[in-house]
Amino acid sequence: LGDVYSRSGNYAQAARNVENVVALARASADLRSEETALSQIASLHYLQNNYAQALDYWRRALDVSKTITSRKARINTYPYRYIGNIGDVYDQLGDLPAAEQAYLESLTLSVEANDEANQSSVLQSLGDLYAKQGKLGQALSVAQQALALGEKRNDLANQLGALNSLSALYRQMGEAGKAMEYVQRSLKLLEGI
Repeated sequence: LGDVYSRSGNYAQAARNVENVVALARASADLRSEETALSQIASLHYLQNNYAQALDYWRRALDVSKTITSRKARINTYPYRYIGNIGDVYDQLGDLPAAEQAYLESLTLSVEANDEANQSSVLQSLGDLYAKQGKLGQALSVAQQALALGEKRNDLANQLGALNSLSALYRQMGEAGKAMEYVQRSLKLLEGI
């Protein structure tokens, strides 16, 4: 029901419904459901630009993830995605060092979990962060890594994200021709849909 409210844009009602799921999950000691529900509430707050609340809920989801006893089970709960989301919040709040730290931690855990889709996504976020900091060489390197992972997996969303990041980087570096090459590659991918 929370998903229905969320899709209709009624985020407050969606959050209330998902809070009920959190309460039920706690009552039944269902850590995975609690963790998922906390993450969903965080996402709802993020969509509304309520970054402090999003950060709180993603931290709570991460804490629940850490209480899951088995390392394998913990990796399967995707805590690295919460850490990446926390990095996004820090980025939005302008705390770039904290965002970088979160992205790097998320990347390390994504590699450990062999989740190449998340690796590509985190690399894109990290590249965008480096671009904001004027670290264009690092930004270029991680954006190229993100693109390679997207291509390896034939993951259209991550390919397009990385191509757009690379285009923006080359424009920022004053290389309009190279930027246009990446725009053309994006268009070619889109035409193939």
